[in-house]
Amino acid sequence: MKRLAYICHPFGGDPAGNTEQVRRVCAGLKETCVPLAPHLLLPAYMDEATERSLALDHCLRLVAAADEVRVYGEPTAGMALEIAEARRLGIPVVFVDPGNGG
Repeated sequence: MKRLAYICHPFGGDPAGNTEQVRRVCAGLKETCVPLAPHLLLPAYMDEATERSLALDHCLRLVAAADEVRVYGEPTAGMALEIAEARRLGIPVVFVDPGNGG
């Protein structure tokens, strides 16, 4: 069974651009793991601008379901919370060099 990999990536500074980057990351990973990307899920039913706390709660629950957390880019405050939660739960955190594609 493929591992469930939580995709930890910046969002707020450039939602459209970051979402597209996450879409490409997921496409590149789909053969080796099951990517779990809140960027592609939460905006369908939640507005980060007005529901940020709730969005982070959802993200942390998704982190808890993952087999690993893959970190892309310089961690933001929200990403730091996700990384800390993964470490608290003993979930491996992998920092990915953006130059190697995933």
